[in-house]
Amino acid sequence: MDFGEARRIRVAAGSCAICGREADRQDHSHELKLPRDRLCHQCNVGLGFFRDDPRLLQEAARYVVFHRRLAASMTRHARDMAAKPVPERLAAAMAWAIEQE
Repeated sequence: MDFGEARRIRVAAGSCAICGREADRQDHSHELKLPRDRLCHQCNVGLGFFRDDPRLLQEAARYVVFHRRLAASMTRHARDMAAKPVPERLAAAMAWAIEQE
């Protein structure tokens, strides 16, 4: 299902056009002063903080994905490290940190 189709279903149900939670705000374009769909408070404020700039929103999404992957990698690394003796842990941790740069 593409975004347009999902949006139509959410809006028809009275839900936020972005996330599907309860819509309690009327969104509008600051540039054109035209009403848009209804959104939940969090999505409406989020768009405002990113100044309705698709490039910034995409960069923010990339930032979140990067850090989620990094955290998952660190979790796997920590599990592997816990099985090693302390001197090996230190050497492996230093090597891993250098690889991440």
